[in-house]
Amino acid sequence: MIYPAIVASAIGYSIFGSFVGFEPIFGFYKSPFNPLRLPFYIILGVVCGYLAIVYPKTFYYVKERFSKLNINNIYKPAIGAFISGLISLIFPEVIGVGYGWIQLLIDGKFSVLPTFGLPLLLIFLIMPFVKIIATAFTIGSGGSGGVFAPGMFIGAFTGVSLGIIFHYFFPTIVSNYNIGAFVIVGMLALFGASGKVPIAVTLMVVEMTGSLQLLPALMIAVSISYLISGSTTIYKSQVNTQKDSPAHFGEFNI
Repeated sequence: MIYPAIVASAIGYSIFGSFVGFEPIFGFYKSPFNPLRLPFYIILGVVCGYLAIVYPKTFYYVKERFSKLNINNIYKPAIGAFISGLISLIFPEVIGVGYGWIQLLIDGKFSVLPTFGLPLLLIFLIMPFVKIIATAFTIGSGGSGGVFAPGMFIGAFTGVSLGIIFHYFFPTIVSNYNIGAFVIVGMLALFGASGKVPIAVTLMVVEMTGSLQLLPALMIAVSISYLISGSTTIYKSQVNTQKDSPAHFGEFNI
């Protein structure tokens, strides 16, 4: 089935790109790779690994609590949306998929983010947890939405937070211009681990950001985050191997 999928993907991409263009969704990230930053990417991978545990566990905890509410299912998404709406009054960044905010982080345009008088770094450090909670109440209550884009958002804000901290302590190695690389690596490391799809997300993030030069950092960070997160996953229907999948049952049980 892989060959028809490849052909269909190529044709679909060609048609789509003919209308909207063939630029990566986040443009081309052009900052060169520096091996001296590898220890920092390792640290980012560790942090993303633990957040990749917090994200699914929070999501399914909230989902379980809503499933046990003894009220009509019609009202559950309304309650979740109300709570998420209250959160968005303070943190408007959590509204929507968040790709626009990610783009601003990659480009280093931090000044446009509302801080309400708080230190910018504090906002960045809080944002991953706020997004986790908002996503859990929005989707865990039965509302419509996905978990991929929030994962990118959570990872991006984790990356920018650590990038700023590394810049503060090691300005000659991590300049302001390099912080965007941590945003990209954070996106990949967080969702590659929480979704248990490290290879697929590596290909996706590299394509979305035009950051092929960051591939060593991306591979190291996502490998570390994947191992740290263990078996925790945002996709509970995943099976351990192809042999356990009903779709591949005939290939292993002849």
